[in-house]
Amino acid sequence: MNAGHAAHAGVADLVAAIDACAGLLRRPQPLSDETVHEFRKTIKKSRALLRLLRESFGEHGYQLENTTLRDAGRCLAHARDARSLADIYLDFRERHPDAFRRLDGLAQGLQAKRATTRRGLYDSGRVPLALQALTASRERICRWQQAAAPDASTIEEGIRRIHRAGRKALRAASKDGSPEAMHELRKQVKYLANALKALHAGKGEKPAGAEACADELANILGEIHDLARLESHLGGAAGRGVDPDRKREIADLMARRLGKLGKRARSLGAKLYGEKSRCFAHELRKDAT
Repeated sequence: MNAGHAAHAGVADLVAAIDACAGLLRRPQPLSDETVHEFRKTIKKSRALLRLLRESFGEHGYQLENTTLRDAGRCLAHARDARSLADIYLDFRERHPDAFRRLDGLAQGLQAKRATTRRGLYDSGRVPLALQALTASRERICRWQQAAAPDASTIEEGIRRIHRAGRKALRAASKDGSPEAMHELRKQVKYLANALKALHAGKGEKPAGAEACADELANILGEIHDLARLESHLGGAAGRGVDPDRKREIADLMARRLGKLGKRARSLGAKLYGEKSRCFAHELRKDAT
């Protein structure tokens, strides 16, 4: 795919991603966990595609659509968070069954919250609000598509911006390692991974190089994020009835896992963001032509 074709295809892909998001929200209520998960993935893809086209949209147009799509995604964020917390608990318990023996009440509480949050999406008005935002964004993008055409330099500049934002987030995460900084890094890595997928779409190739690296790093940062949330959850009201020695054992296991994940994340981060953003984007454009 050459750069010019990629730019034009990117607009069509963006509209298709928004349509896919809306289709998921129109499924019978309550939405399944799988539908919520797919929606969150697709809304992130749409925002990554928007970033690729940022130069063509102009700053005002980009900010408007980015905010609209971000707010649509946030409408389902609580359901995603409830699911991820339940899932990371079950995954960690499977890794260390002895440490979590006779703590079934914790799992039951997380699963109950997961189900309640998912059922409440439509009644709370979150799903209709997200649909309204997606419809408005789609209409504006289609009007813009008819009035303007992206040029070949759009893709390279978009990749450069996305990669540069990731480099900045990596420096911040390396400096203080706060949950907020790590979460921002994960978002930026996901944007890069989705942008690279868009560039390689239709080639029928398995993810390789930067795309595979970004995918792995995003998954690791996601596990770090969810483990940190689980650690906080167990340290709060949910863990008050747990024996202190058991809590310390679980905390030590978590710290060990987080240390291992952090080491791998630093290695992948250095690999993905070691090159200057301009050089990274230029090499990708050469590969695409």
